Amino acid sequence: MSKLETQLKKATKHMVLVEEDKALMRERLVSYMEHKPLRREPVHGRRAATRLPLFGFFRTHHLSGALVIALLATTSTFGMSFAAGDALPGDLLYPVKVNVNEEVKGAFKISHESRIEFEQTRAELRLKEASQLASEGRLDSKKQEAVAKLFAEHTEAVTEQVQEVEESDPVLAAEVSTEFEAALDTHEAVLARLIVEGDDEGNKGAQQLVEQVRTAANEAEKLREEAEERMTDDEPVQEEPVAVDATQDVEIEQDHATPKTE
Repeated sequence: MSKLETQLKKATKHMVLVEEDKALMRERLVSYMEHKPLRREPVHGRRAATRLPLFGFFRTHHLSGALVIALLATTSTFGMSFAAGDALPGDLLYPVKVNVNEEVKGAFKISHESRIEFEQTRAELRLKEASQLASEGRLDSKKQEAVAKLFAEHTEAVTEQVQEVEESDPVLAAEVSTEFEAALDTHEAVLARLIVEGDDEGNKGAQQLVEQVRTAANEAEKLREEAEERMTDDEPVQEEPVAVDATQDVEIEQDHATPKTE
């Protein structure tokens, strides 16, 4: 190091730039970078990477990484939820269908009538799924147990809702119980027919479901009868008109009409 360089180093060692000097240097540096941007040399032997429109959009709009991940996750979840609509017991997306899709729909059912109808629909849907599996020879014991467990939960929810609404609206309770009973009878007949046409393993699972459906239908019948009895008890009792003796009235009128003789 030369003597001049040593002296300059010592002279500038304790120098401190004021804010105005710093701002001026920063401005000049930015101006220089704008006029002479950094040139990127192409990678030899490789094709330049093409930007995807999706990530170009994110970069243009200055979206944060967390927001990008959230958007991608939401899109992926929506697609998975949509694809799970036709899933059957045993399929990979069946838990999404039952525990996500249906639960979200149920959250918007507020009134007793809408909740009863929703749980009835779920119970019937489980039986339709079981019937489809049985018709395809795929209703094994594991799938039958899964359907039976969910069906029991749905029918229990229907029973609780009907019992709650029975006191305030026995007519509604009777109507929904009648409809549910008729629907269960229909599904029972379908499963019974599949037992005759199916294989041994499918028959065993279908037979157990038939017994469960018959029990649920009997419970629905009991709810209907209780609601009908309450309807009868709530009807106002009409008092019978008091019978008037017409002969007595005529005699009274004659007594008043006949003048007394002295």
